[in-house]
Amino acid sequence: MVTLNGNGQSVDSSSKQARNNINAYLGVFDANINYERNIIQSSKSYSNLRAGFGYAMLWTAGEGTYINAAFIHLMGERNSHLEIDLGLKYMVTNSIEDPDFSETVIPDIFVGYRYEKPSGGFVFRFGLNYPTVINLGLGFKF
Repeated sequence: MVTLNGNGQSVDSSSKQARNNINAYLGVFDANINYERNIIQSSKSYSNLRAGFGYAMLWTAGEGTYINAAFIHLMGERNSHLEIDLGLKYMVTNSIEDPDFSETVIPDIFVGYRYEKPSGGFVFRFGLNYPTVINLGLGFKF
């Protein structure tokens, strides 16, 4: 007679890393909504890709709607992170009537603080942004 014994282990969902994020950001004369997806994870930092759309009144590109994309890098082990974003905003509609300037690509650079649990939930961020100076955001990570 052959007997096999097995032991099951419980799954600890508290250590699970959430990988998706829906958020809205407000800057000086700028508002947008975004989706982020985690692409790289390590114990002390992780990186995301962001895509979204918004509306802005920008000194450098006029007033109108835009689509945006960015690479986000977060540094920090627990809930508090230094966030650095590098991306582009493409003005789709614009108040500037000059055809050469009506569709403009501008840089989107952010450095600030992000509160975000690795396992998911509420997200809060604030910091300095080019071209909108001050940026504040709320979201949900899942």
